Amino acid sequence: MNLIKNILVIFLCINLGQIKALPKQAILLSLRDQQTGNVVYDTPLQATYGGFFTSSNHNGQIILPRKTQDLDFYILITNQIIPVFNILNNISHLQIMFDTPAVMYHITSNIDPVSNQPEWLTSIVDIPQDRHIPLHTIILFADPENVTMQTETSNRQLDNHLILPNLYLNQPIINHNSSLFLPNIRPFLGKLETAYALTPYGYATIQTR
Repeated sequence: MNLIKNILVIFLCINLGQIKALPKQAILLSLRDQQTGNVVYDTPLQATYGGFFTSSNHNGQIILPRKTQDLDFYILITNQIIPVFNILNNISHLQIMFDTPAVMYHITSNIDPVSNQPEWLTSIVDIPQDRHIPLHTIILFADPENVTMQTETSNRQLDNHLILPNLYLNQPIINHNSSLFLPNIRPFLGKLETAYALTPYGYATIQTR
């Protein structure tokens, strides 16, 4: 039954063909071994964000196109999600299954008051009571006991691409989801509105519903 649910969600939500090369601006996460800290090369971790789907590559990286200039993200680790449709037959939001374990991390940027250097603040946050997944959430398909993030302050590299804090693998991942022949989620998504915000680095675009 879990396999059928996951295939249905992925069939509606993802398009593997959208991510073949590094986008002009990308979000990067690295998968590392919890015990050794070494990059994990041989365990494909599947992820989706903003209607795109990918797996960690041979360099142990998850690469997703950057959909916002905001420096505030949620990372959700769970095995199952479901789409919730509105009356226009668009996906209004994604939702965590009520009987499925899930852990949500919040990642936000900060300036260290001592070094004056940018840093990431990572913390675990409560799953929303209604189980609705926030818009700018990177979803990782795994048991939340097997894949974790360290809740700490870490350096934020200044790069054209957004390099988020590392993911850590505690146990091998077994993926039952087929990533082949998956259509595009975007025809099902409602239109995103673009807003502009003034930041210390200039104006940034932010997509909202």
